[in-house]
Amino acid sequence: MKKSFLLVSIIIFLGAVNYNCSSPHKKLFKQLAAEQDRSRYPNDDSELALLMRAMDKDMRLLKKAVVNQSELPQLLKKFKAIHVATPTDAEVKTPQFTVLAQLMVNNTEKIYKAKHKKKAYNLLVNNCIACHQSYCPGPVVRIKKLKISE
Repeated sequence: MKKSFLLVSIIIFLGAVNYNCSSPHKKLFKQLAAEQDRSRYPNDDSELALLMRAMDKDMRLLKKAVVNQSELPQLLKKFKAIHVATPTDAEVKTPQFTVLAQLMVNNTEKIYKAKHKKKAYNLLVNNCIACHQSYCPGPVVRIKKLKISE
């Protein structure tokens, strides 16, 4: 009986490890690492750093679509990865970070449903600025340039 229980426990554990290692987010982070410009970013970066660079590119695409009133790129799935991305500094993952990250996901969702997309988009940009002012102020100037004048 004990051997059966141990065997079942091991199988469940290995299944959980396999699932977590092959999750869609892990695949996303591997893809982002492979696409990274090594001449510009020669070091191995954290998942969060890779995700933030991808989000910057995506925000530029989103801005262009909002300004041109064209179809919006689907970004929500990628943006949700912020909750599982490993930061460079583990101390970043505070309750405040989690709240700001979820607010960012919520504000991204709102853009797709909003009647006034520019206003919803700028709310998302302001959300990014607020988070970066608390955790990583370097990109704030760059993020402010993402705003759309209304």
